[in-house]
Amino acid sequence: MNSARFPLLAVPPSGRCATAIGAATVLFIATQIVALAAETAPNGRSYVVMMTQAQIGSGLARHLVPPLTAALDRAGMVNAKGPTAEWVVSVETSADDGGWLGSGESRRWRHKGTVSVTFAPNEGFPRKPETATFTVDAKIVTADPDRPDEYRCLVDLAVRTALAQWRRSGRIEVGGVECERGE
Repeated sequence: MNSARFPLLAVPPSGRCATAIGAATVLFIATQIVALAAETAPNGRSYVVMMTQAQIGSGLARHLVPPLTAALDRAGMVNAKGPTAEWVVSVETSADDGGWLGSGESRRWRHKGTVSVTFAPNEGFPRKPETATFTVDAKIVTADPDRPDEYRCLVDLAVRTALAQWRRSGRIEVGGVECERGE
């Protein structure tokens, strides 16, 4: 660097080492803060909801997001509605094609459904493959896998369970019997 042309930008050789050490220290502290945040449940922390392109394109996000944000807000988290959030939360649903359960007069066609709520520290986009995630799968056996009341209940159950049984990473399942609404 030509210090005659840029006198304010001139860095003495000994200052380069100090600058590099300072930058490394800041980076280390930032990674430790993210790691510490992942160790504790995100109660009272800010979040942003992340949806897949397929969920958005199909219009499914309109149905998935409001119950998720309501459950997170009830749990004490704060919707940052943008990139400054400390946590990224996503939701996915799945159901099988159904099958007969029971026998005789009690034989009924039922579907096995799952609502998965995933928490990850916000480390930027796209998410790094090594980012730790914690997912709760709330499962149900139902006559109608598209019931909004059962979905809302399962999302609430998954969020409550995640915050009560927090882990830095991993996946747990919880039965959603309390969410079954019958025929």
